[in-house]
Amino acid sequence: MTTNFLVAETTCDGKKKMYELMGTLKPLHLMHLPHTQVGQAALDYWIAAFKALEEFLVSASGHSVTPEGLRSQIREQNQIRRVLLEVALLAADPRSPMTAQEMLAVQESKSFCVFPEKYLQHLTRLKSGLENFLAQPALPEHRGVRILLTGCPVGKGSDKVINIIEDLGARVVCMENCSGLKGMSLAVDETGDPYEALARRYLQIPCSCMTPNPNRMSDLRQMAVQFKADAVVDLTWLGCHTYNGESFAVQTLVEEELALPFLHIETDYSESDLEQLKTRIEALMELSQ
Repeated sequence: MTTNFLVAETTCDGKKKMYELMGTLKPLHLMHLPHTQVGQAALDYWIAAFKALEEFLVSASGHSVTPEGLRSQIREQNQIRRVLLEVALLAADPRSPMTAQEMLAVQESKSFCVFPEKYLQHLTRLKSGLENFLAQPALPEHRGVRILLTGCPVGKGSDKVINIIEDLGARVVCMENCSGLKGMSLAVDETGDPYEALARRYLQIPCSCMTPNPNRMSDLRQMAVQFKADAVVDLTWLGCHTYNGESFAVQTLVEEELALPFLHIETDYSESDLEQLKTRIEALMELSQ
């Protein structure tokens, strides 16, 4: 498939500089994200960014964007988010056969599916299959430590922490991160001006590039209860200074308010620290039992 143009956003410094390089290869439209979720000025700026994106897409593709088509997509994406969260809760059931790796594949595929209606169909079938399975009597329960994983994005090839946790007999029952359930409970208002509705919803996603970022703490409170977490692992990739900076606030919330064991891991994509990570995660599991 030939790529004709690129659309990007400025959520972190590394991305910004990478997009400068990518812009030399293909036409690039860069959405400059506000650094705060507070105030009318940030909202107005982000609404204008959505309208500028529409102008670029129409100019680059020749296809117009209609309010009716936009509202239809809003309804569809809201439904996808609702069903995905329901699937995640079913997968976290102690009797569920799904592993964190399988749930990760489900979450990741959302961003790579060209036809969202087909993704929704598959997701709905998965939900029904899980419901039918869990309706069976006398299913055995997985009694391992239940881990809430928060922090930087995790994907195939960068999932070593999930692998270690599962190899040690624990379960990652919730992934509150950029590639997981972060902001999944936030719906786009399906009434009124679609541009303002989109801007309001996406501006409230608790990304660590936001200052302040209280919504991340609200998400963690809610998910720790929803998913019945026994402990929290905060994963930071080396060089991601915004997530690294937020780790102190997350630790304070988890240990002092939620009264759960907490582990902050700072690592990279290599396998050089696997044994060290295994030792630290084993210690966390002992504290959680």
